[in-house]
Amino acid sequence: MPAVPSDITSVVSELTTSVEVFKGQLRDAFTSLDLTTVAAILLVVVGAILLYDLLVYALASASTRRSLMMTPLLSQLATNAWDMRDELGLSNMIESRSLETVSPILETIFMAMDKYEKRE
Repeated sequence: MPAVPSDITSVVSELTTSVEVFKGQLRDAFTSLDLTTVAAILLVVVGAILLYDLLVYALASASTRRSLMMTPLLSQLATNAWDMRDELGLSNMIESRSLETVSPILETIFMAMDKYEKRE
């Protein structure tokens, strides 16, 4: 039984060494990360998605094209955004189109205009 603690300590020491090596490799990978390469990859991916959507739209028949109005991926994203409008905070923007919040300010501006026009 005395051999078990030495085995445990060797396993733990190997594990900590491996974690330190992994941590160093991650640090090196992120410090040597080239942002222009990442931007180029993202640009290629976005371009490929748009090209695919345009290809689907171009190859669709005339009757199907009318129902597509937008490309498939973009319409799906728009639908998801509309469904998640409460979570994204868009519902407040849609509901804030009324003039109830602006009317007191406009009334004050009109009163000030009347007041200063009478002085002239």
